[in-house]
Amino acid sequence: KEPAYKLVNTEPTSNIGKSIKLANFDVSSLNQQDLKTYIFLCRVAEVQQWINNIIQGTELEQLPDSPVDLINNNLLKNGVYLATVVKIIEDNKNIVVHPFDCKFPYLLMENIELFLHFCFKMKVPDHFKFESVDLYENKNFSGVIETIHCIASTLSKTRKYAGRIKPMEN
Repeated sequence: KEPAYKLVNTEPTSNIGKSIKLANFDVSSLNQQDLKTYIFLCRVAEVQQWINNIIQGTELEQLPDSPVDLINNNLLKNGVYLATVVKIIEDNKNIVVHPFDCKFPYLLMENIELFLHFCFKMKVPDHFKFESVDLYENKNFSGVIETIHCIASTLSKTRKYAGRIKPMEN
C-alpha cells in the first residue's frame, strides 16, 4: 500500500502545500494517527520556512525543505538556529551564538536558553514554552515546534517587530 502523502525536497516557497508534495492526497482518507502526523509535519514545515525567512542573508545555511530531514537530523538541537533568530530579531550584534561545532554542551544549552529568555521577554505563556532539555535531548520536539509557532504569532502581533518579521504562513 502506498502512503497517502510523500515528502520530497523542493525549493523554499511561501506555500507550505508546495513544500510537502502530496500524491493522490485526500485528508479524509487518513486515519487519526496519520492525520496527526500530517498536521505535525505541516507545522514543522511552517517553522522551517519562518526560520529560513529570518536567517536569509546570514552565514548560516538554510534549513532543509523536508520536515523529515529537520526532525531526523535534529538540526535545531544545538540552538544555533534559534539563537540566530533572536540575534536577528533583536538586531543585537553583541549577542553571542555558540557555533555548531562547540565542544562544550553547556554553551550550546546557552543558545537554547537565549531563545527561551526571548520567549519570556515577549511574554509567551509558560505552558507554551519547552524546556532546554526537551530540545537538546530531543525529548519533546512537538513542544519545541509549538513554542516557535507561539513566538512567531506573538512577534507578528507586536508593533515593534510587525514590519520587520514576516508572520508564519499556514
